Formats: sequence, C-alpha cells, structure tokens
Amino acid sequence: LAVCNPMTGNVALLPPLAGPGHDYACALLAADDLLDEHGPPGPRRPGLFFSLVLVYNRRGFTALRCYTTSSSSDGDGSWGPEARKPGAKIKGHTLRHLGQAVVLAGVAYWPMYLGALGVRLDGAGAGVVDVCMVPYWGTNAPPGNRLLGTVPDGRLSFISVGVLKDIFSFEVDTLDLRSIDDMSTAAGRWERHKLIDLHQLKVSRTTHIKLRWLCEKSGTLFFTVVGEGASTSGAFALN
Repeated sequence: LAVCNPMTGNVALLPPLAGPGHDYACALLAADDLLDEHGPPGPRRPGLFFSLVLVYNRRGFTALRCYTTSSSSDGDGSWGPEARKPGAKIKGHTLRHLGQAVVLAGVAYWPMYLGALGVRLDGAGAGVVDVCMVPYWGTNAPPGNRLLGTVPDGRLSFISVGVLKDIFSFEVDTLDLRSIDDMSTAAGRWERHKLIDLHQLKVSRTTHIKLRWLCEKSGTLFFTVVGEGASTSGAFALN
C-alpha cells in the first residue's frame, strides 16, 4: 500500500503486512480527523501526518489494524497491534464492496447492509479502541446504491437510491450520534431529511448507478450512470 499527499507530493510506502488477502477495506484519517471534538483546537500530535485503518479477514474472524506515521516529510511509521472485531466475521464479498469510509469525530464509518460499521482509534491513531454497528432503518440498498457522508452540523448522513417508475429516487436520512448513548436504539433515530425524484434521467431496472461521494460543505452528491435503458450515461452532480 502507498499513500500520496497531492498537495506536497509526499509519498508514504507502507511496510508489508502479513495476513490481509484480496478482501479488505481501508480508511485514511488525517491529523484533524483524530481531534477530540471537545478539546482545544490544533492536533493532539503536531507531527502526525495520517493514520490508515485496515479491515481484513483472518480464518475465523475479522481483524482490524492501524498504520500511523509521525512525519509528513519522510513518511516513516509502523503498524499497530491487531484488533479483533467483535461478533460475526464479515463475509469476503462484503469487505470487497465496502468502498471508502467517511470520518466523523474520529470514527471511520463504512456503509453496510442495514447498518454502518464504525471503528474508533485512540487519540494518537496508534490502534483501534472500539468497534460498533450503527443500524439503519427501512433500507436494504445494494452497495453501489448507498453512501455515507457527513453534514456541516456534525450529523452522519445516509443516502440511498432506487428506481421507481423509471426514475431515480434518492432518499436522504441523517443521524445525530452525539445524542445516542445506546447504539441499539439508533435505527429509530434516523431523521428523514428529504426524498428526491430525479426526473431529468429516464432509466430502467437494468440501468447501473453508483453513488461516489458526498461533499460535506456543499451537499453535492457525485454519482455515475451506465447501462441499457438510461437516457444518457456519464458522471453527474446532484445537490
């Protein structure tokens, strides 16, 4: 694995890690992502460049590991200790389709079937300290049709899309994790923000759509459309 900073051109080559195969997911956290939201401004460790969280499978369980580098100039760092995800092992094909994570208050979240996998690091990013599941309600969208993001006021945002009467229908829900003490109650705490029917694109059930990214500040959603039955194919932006 390699991590590149496009602003400075610095490249960090991570040392080999025995264990992960082809089925894995990863999340990149910058120094600001690891700040305590109630703490003073500025990074906890001024020299911290980034942390990389890796989720992969062992023979009988799902493992998590974190790589941390302390210098943006030379990119040297090390892998922290391996942690074990509580509960059932994540299936290999599920790991392959987790895609990119979204980071909120120092926790990396991946969208899964009827829930989000959350992984919290310690303040220095040296290891995994907590793993949780944040349940959704009312949706079972396939991987390409669901996406996690954040909104400026600190809520987690979940977007899903389906086809209804030959048009794309987007559902946007938000959740304020700061008000939840018991994560098992989170499924009923999601707030339906809006339902958007995209009449500009005519599609069929064989049309393939993939949600790519949600911009936090602007609320712009990027997605791609390809396949038969679509009035047009390409990349689109929706606010």
